[in-house]
Amino acid sequence: MPQVPVLNPEVRAQVTPTYSAPSMARPPAEAFGTNVAQAQEKQGQAIQNVGDVLTKHIIARQEREDEQRVLDLQTQFQSDVQNRLLNSDPGENNVPKGYLHRSLNNAKGATIQFDQEAQQVKKQYMDMAVGENERVALDKILSAHLVAARENVVAHEAKETQKAFD
Repeated sequence: MPQVPVLNPEVRAQVTPTYSAPSMARPPAEAFGTNVAQAQEKQGQAIQNVGDVLTKHIIARQEREDEQRVLDLQTQFQSDVQNRLLNSDPGENNVPKGYLHRSLNNAKGATIQFDQEAQQVKKQYMDMAVGENERVALDKILSAHLVAARENVVAHEAKETQKAFD
């Protein structure tokens, strides 16, 4: 027959006591330079912000200088074109140099002459523009001014040619 095990009261389970090691002293993070690292990071951000601000100011200043240069060229160009339109000094064959001062048959062909001269003058002033942005802005302005001046020459030539036939 099978035997049932009997509990022996003298045998006891041995429990091994667990000892926890004493907690080691942990130095603060500042001892490893975290404050210094954070200060350097903030300093780097401040320097970067100063650089960004300076860059924006330099770009804005350059844009203002470009705009001023375009305005100066525009003013010179308009003065040059006005002089070519309104110059009353006698030119070849005693015909006034200014296209709008030519009268009767002397006005005939003024538009063709103005177109040729205007393209040369425009090219001359476009060559004075330094940057691409200046060229784009100046081209629009000069083209608009030339269109208006050409319309005046065409109207004047038509009016004077009509007078010559009357």
